[in-house]
Amino acid sequence: MIKKGKLAIVGMLAMALVAGCSSGGNSGKPEENSTLKVMYYDEQSFYNEYGMLYSALNQNVEIEVITQGNRWGNSEPETEEEREAKFQQLIDEKQPDVLFIDAKQYEKFSQDGKLLDLGPLIEQDKYNTETLIPGMLDFLKEKGGGNLYGLSPSYYSQALYYNKTLFEKHGVDLPVDRMTWEDVLARAARFPTDGSPEERIYGFKGGYDSSLFQLGMNIGTTLGLSFVDADGKQLMIDTPAWQNVFNTALQAQKSNTLYFQDANMGGNWNNYEEYLMRDPFISGRMAMMVEGTYMLDQLKQAKDALKDKINYEWDLVTVPVDPSNPDYTTSTGFHQIFAINSTSANSKEAWNFIKYIHGDDYARVKSKSYNSGNLSTRTGYLKDDEGHNLQAFYELKPTESTLFRSYYNLPQDFYMQFDSLVKQKLEPVTKGDVSLEEALKDLQQEGQQLLMEAHKKQDEQKEAEPQVTEQGSAVEAPAEEAVGSSGEASSSESSE
Repeated sequence: MIKKGKLAIVGMLAMALVAGCSSGGNSGKPEENSTLKVMYYDEQSFYNEYGMLYSALNQNVEIEVITQGNRWGNSEPETEEEREAKFQQLIDEKQPDVLFIDAKQYEKFSQDGKLLDLGPLIEQDKYNTETLIPGMLDFLKEKGGGNLYGLSPSYYSQALYYNKTLFEKHGVDLPVDRMTWEDVLARAARFPTDGSPEERIYGFKGGYDSSLFQLGMNIGTTLGLSFVDADGKQLMIDTPAWQNVFNTALQAQKSNTLYFQDANMGGNWNNYEEYLMRDPFISGRMAMMVEGTYMLDQLKQAKDALKDKINYEWDLVTVPVDPSNPDYTTSTGFHQIFAINSTSANSKEAWNFIKYIHGDDYARVKSKSYNSGNLSTRTGYLKDDEGHNLQAFYELKPTESTLFRSYYNLPQDFYMQFDSLVKQKLEPVTKGDVSLEEALKDLQQEGQQLLMEAHKKQDEQKEAEPQVTEQGSAVEAPAEEAVGSSGEASSSESSE
């Protein structure tokens, strides 16, 4: 349920926009009444984020929100194929004009001819794309086979935050854009490690999981590595590339300069000040961390609340990159894409809606409210009065994680089993009881066996599931051979 106060703020923003924006929406242009069908995951969230502002400017348009909630609320485990089949069924039944999809769906729908090409519409209206993040357009055109079939009003991104004062105090070279993981961890290792956990300095935030595997995954993902092939059938963890990655992670762990939040953020706190100060970066005891834009708000709140206790300078550079692909990152993503259904009966109004929520007016208004840590894809609306390098959030272009693609094809039963095996094999490595080479070899062999068994189990479950006929009735999956009551084959062969 959306709080009334939040709705009131959005409403006031909408009224302010109507009063002060002569170029927005269709103001001054009488239009016939029409209904626009928009697919979104939740109706209240849609109106809070987009609908109230758009409706205030386009009173002739009746918006019908087609929600996905009732299609995604099944408590039973579902495969990726089952979820996508339900999603497609919803589209076929409701015929929305505007589709709300993720990058994977966008790519598939583009290939299947289910989306309207926005290129001619952009050219016809001379729609300004100059202030849109170039990386988004390139990414969506690539996924669309060279054409642009959708736009995203916001994106998620990360940057490397660093404590400039700590670096200068300890004589460590300041971070720069496009560092490798080796560069980052080498700088981290130059900071002192003495003192109690509550008082000491940390070189780098290793994340929320102190396992060797998780740190290795973070590094490997940056380098475009995957521990399983694209089909999800073959494990590929025992390779020279992964050995180098895990060795880098192992040396970083041995340096004792990494901070892991799962092990150190516990404990009691009596007030908001204590809550803030337990974060070593906020309290000035951590040199570097990779975080999203939400951390900008936390640092601002901390400065206001702690006042004179925040006496350090901090800044930003880009996240670590793959040295063979230094202009791209997997840490930037466009997960909320709006596109027009190619069979839409109201494609004109669908384009008006997409134009507006991706335009400068909408971005300007939304910049005045919190956006869940996401950034507007219209540049110029991320402000910082203290001159921090906010360009670090959009300096790099997005690329999709190879590992992320492989995940779609892995059986659900495999995850927990493999996670348990990983801990069993890699924990002795961190203790020095087993060599990394031996551990990865065992992990490859035993993990491959787990993967094969998980696929076999998944295939057997699919065969046992009732199949649906063209008339919609369910029938049992056929056995390998139909058998009569006497135990002999009852097919035509038995009568011959």
